Amino acid sequence: MKKSILAVAALALLCGGAGSFTHESSLAAKTRKTTKAKHRRQTSNASLNSIFQSSVGKYPYEINLLKKPALKARLVKLLGQSRYNTMARYFQTQTPVEFSNWNYYTMGGEQHNMGSTFFEISYNPGADALAVKYVIEGNSRIFAEKPNVNYYWDY
Repeated sequence: MKKSILAVAALALLCGGAGSFTHESSLAAKTRKTTKAKHRRQTSNASLNSIFQSSVGKYPYEINLLKKPALKARLVKLLGQSRYNTMARYFQTQTPVEFSNWNYYTMGGEQHNMGSTFFEISYNPGADALAVKYVIEGNSRIFAEKPNVNYYWDY
């Protein structure tokens, strides 16, 4: 009889312990995922700022600017994959990266057609905000991560 009671108690403890252990494990896993996501965002922000900061005076093609993972990820999120691909394809004639009006800025466009197909990239490091002026055949549209931020062309 004692062995039966001990076995039932051990089984109950084991089941109850396993249930709470699983709950604690899933809670810990969620916390770790949230912490990792925050860390990735902070790392992305810092690396995007450092990418532009180290690129001042250089042409985008010299440093493969549009292919830098931190910038590419944010551009794809901002523009969508199709628009990003179009911009990357026509980013032929370029200006060097500059820092002016509190923004990092560069511009590129279709060779021999810069007047109607071009793209301006502006990054405001103070607000950690990226924007693209996207012009195809004269049709202009601005894509901005944060709408109430002054980008290069706003000054």
